[in-house]
Amino acid sequence: MNGEVLRKERKRLRLTQADIGTRLGVSQQAVAKWERDIAEPCQSDLIKLANIYGVSVDYLLGIEKERTESGAVVLHDGVPHKALPLLSDVACGQPIYAEDNYDDYIVQNLEPNADFCVVAKGDSMINARIYDGDIVFVRKQPMVNNGEIAVVAIDDTATIKRVYYYEKEGRLVLMPENPLHAPLVYMHNELDHARILGKVISFFSRT
Repeated sequence: MNGEVLRKERKRLRLTQADIGTRLGVSQQAVAKWERDIAEPCQSDLIKLANIYGVSVDYLLGIEKERTESGAVVLHDGVPHKALPLLSDVACGQPIYAEDNYDDYIVQNLEPNADFCVVAKGDSMINARIYDGDIVFVRKQPMVNNGEIAVVAIDDTATIKRVYYYEKEGRLVLMPENPLHAPLVYMHNELDHARILGKVISFFSRT
């Protein structure tokens, strides 16, 4: 870790150590120790710092000498892994609160085409083999084809469902994959509150 680089990047954005601590959920003293090379942030905090500063992890580590404005990429056994923003509470059931402020990051090399990932909650998608606690990889796109599974935001909530949109009828149907759950149906003006965040492209179980 290069504490001088951390300090320089923080000051470039005119942020205080307390500002960084608040964003990461750590103390100001912890940030000060990082910048004085007394301690090092954990991998999750390091990735968050890279995204806050808009630089690569390797630059913060001192591996890259020149400042590069790029996404956070780390190496595991010489293999590049991508750091994907993780939205932790997305429902397979009733929608749960969701924002663009992500809770954490997943470092992976399983799905290079994904832009972010979510943790599935509930049992409404079990027949699509998406279970509670699964990591779901999502590619950002504003539209999907009928029958495809997507992460859909309804106002400030988000849910994973199979999407069917009927333009002539002005009707959006978010279909679960569990007969115990009813479809979510949005009509006409209600469609103004719905927004597709992206298409589900793969998933895996953390258990």
